[in-house]
Amino acid sequence: MEIRALKKFCGTITMSKGEVRECEETEVVKDLLKVGYIEKVRKTKNEGK
Repeated sequence: MEIRALKKFCGTITMSKGEVRECEETEVVKDLLKVGYIEKVRKTKNEGK
């Protein structure tokens, strides 16, 4: 899944605000989503063409 950081944070995963990266949906990622530190990035139909 592709995620975007909404805040700067560090730990098992470290990201800066606005950074986008591809990652697997691990427990850490689920926790970061739950507390609002990251969001899933929706891919458009034209991406990858």
